[in-house]
Amino acid sequence: MGNWRTWSVLFTVLMLSGCAAPTAAPPSSTSGAGGTEAAPAKTLIVATRAEPPSLARRSLRPLGLTQDLSPRMFNADLTIRNDNGLPVAYLSEAVPQLNSDTWKVNPDGTMDTTYHLKANTVWHDGQALTADDFVFSAEVYKKPELGLADGVPMSLIAGVTAPDARTVVIHWKQTYPDADGGGGGSSQQDASILPPLPRHILGPQFETQAPDAFVANLFWTQEYIGAGPYKLDRWETGAFLEGSAFSGDVFGKPKITRIRENFISDPNTVIANLLSGDAQLTAGDSIRFTDGETLREQWGERGSILNFPNLYRHTLFQWRPEYASTRAFTDLRVRQALHYGFDFPSVNETIQAGRTTQAIGPIPPTMAYYKQLDAAVTHYPYDPQKSQQLMTEAGFTRASDGVWVSPNPAFGRMSFETNVLTSPDSDNEMHLMADAWRKLGFDIKEVSWAPAIGADNQTRNTFPGLSTTSDPPGEKAVDDYRTNRIPSPDRRWQGRNRGGWMGTPDNDRLIDVFDTSLDRDQRTQAIIGVIKTIDDSAAEINLYWKLNAVGFAKGVTGPRLTDLNGAPEWNIQDWDLK
Repeated sequence: MGNWRTWSVLFTVLMLSGCAAPTAAPPSSTSGAGGTEAAPAKTLIVATRAEPPSLARRSLRPLGLTQDLSPRMFNADLTIRNDNGLPVAYLSEAVPQLNSDTWKVNPDGTMDTTYHLKANTVWHDGQALTADDFVFSAEVYKKPELGLADGVPMSLIAGVTAPDARTVVIHWKQTYPDADGGGGGSSQQDASILPPLPRHILGPQFETQAPDAFVANLFWTQEYIGAGPYKLDRWETGAFLEGSAFSGDVFGKPKITRIRENFISDPNTVIANLLSGDAQLTAGDSIRFTDGETLREQWGERGSILNFPNLYRHTLFQWRPEYASTRAFTDLRVRQALHYGFDFPSVNETIQAGRTTQAIGPIPPTMAYYKQLDAAVTHYPYDPQKSQQLMTEAGFTRASDGVWVSPNPAFGRMSFETNVLTSPDSDNEMHLMADAWRKLGFDIKEVSWAPAIGADNQTRNTFPGLSTTSDPPGEKAVDDYRTNRIPSPDRRWQGRNRGGWMGTPDNDRLIDVFDTSLDRDQRTQAIIGVIKTIDDSAAEINLYWKLNAVGFAKGVTGPRLTDLNGAPEWNIQDWDLK
């Protein structure tokens, strides 16, 4: 992928120091963009891009945007990944160890992992959290009608038993190397083997409610009861949610008394809140890289910006004929032509200040085997001449207006839409990409979706042309390319293979090897094979590693850079606000 000397820069903390910023009280009205009532001292005000559709660690209603803070605030798991991406004990007394009494591989190829819960684990309502809550969680997440049963790890779990109130035994259909929660994905949902659910609250609804009603139950939002470091105190729809420090968290009561998340979709308003002291921290992608640069210039010594590549950017083709506006994308040469037509140098310079690198898939260059992967896959550097050549080879000719036209009626005129979830950076990126493609003979319609569309899985999966999106990096992303993971009504449109690429039977076999082999070399070769298949077939257009920006006022301590598989929020109970 070229010279990777800039990759170390992506992990550099771009810090500014100086006098402390005020720990400002929030605005006095709930009617404004960040409007809230006056909050007590030691309240951390966080600006987040969108209202979450669920607070659960393993959500039945994905947001479609980066969301790590809220699930971490309100939830606890058996284990959690630390800064280095390694699992550490949380609700459990210890992390299971392979080939011990806590992690047994059986002669028939099945497996059992055993967790002993710490004493006095409790839910936010004071009820005891017991092993039976994990049994119940498996019943919920393995219910096919809820859309998560066929995804790893749930598809590999045969069942869960509770020999006693403090012992959880997960029975596996086959081996699973990440059964300790040390998976290779960057989100904490990837690392959550089986988050508990409170049977004493949800049990009756699960037995009586239809799937749609159960997913829409207010428990998942305004009435959420978890076991994490903060308990939900208040949720004003469309404005904010607020949690207070929970003394029953097994890591101890958090230092910050309250955390309030204000839902602010406009990054300019987020910047204004930070500059005025009405917010002290940004979460997820509430600001983008360029917004962070603007904030850095205006903030001066009152705060700091962290930059790191937390997402990979890629453009999906619509493969399913029932939704696609053209069948031209079924021709490899057309897909390759568009890939070669991606003007990475211009996008990088404009969107990322020339500081990022082009992606070849979700595997980050920090992985030990990256050079081997890089040498194995097909690359698509910006090459307008190659793009033109491929379209000609595919039988297209330029019409009088310069747009490619095919004699095949299923292909027709190369006129289609491309879309993004709106934000200044994403919209600008879309304009740059569309302009480059137009110069190469493609008639592009640009569509900006409102952030709320991120939670509308059906709309996001039935786009007619191209759709550009961001996804967390890491090895776990390959599970999304299984043929049985394509989003559909039967799966409640769950899954990140939103274009519906069918892959190959061999691809599924390689993913099986990656998911179940306990041999690291076998897993490495399998994942290289999967990415090679995706890239060789130009199943999607690889764009670049997206530099995130997180802003926090001086006086906020705790947020920091971690390993890509680590969890910056894992020790949120130790964060402080002075």
